Amino acid sequence: MERNKKIYDDIKKFIKSSHHKVLESHQKELQKYFSTFSFLFNATQSPLTDSNTVELLINGEEKFPKVFEVLISAKHYIHLEYYIFEDDYIGRELSNILIEKAKNNVVVRMF
Repeated sequence: MERNKKIYDDIKKFIKSSHHKVLESHQKELQKYFSTFSFLFNATQSPLTDSNTVELLINGEEKFPKVFEVLISAKHYIHLEYYIFEDDYIGRELSNILIEKAKNNVVVRMF
């Protein structure tokens, strides 16, 4: 048990250090968003990392085609969390994609 705590603490230190290194290396670009990044890190322990992209999707018409595209391209894992899951066109399409991916040895986890 003590060994697990040490490993957990070491990982937590590494994540925090990595997060701060990214913040420092992109200080000028990220300065106006610093409080947002700090809040997100403190609330979720999700660090900033390099080489990522973000695409803002405003509504379902933009979101679901992109979600389906990304899910279809998954090769190893799908981790998905939805609060509401309906038996409608979107829900059935999502289910069909996830079932197909699972049949093709992609690990699918839905929460």
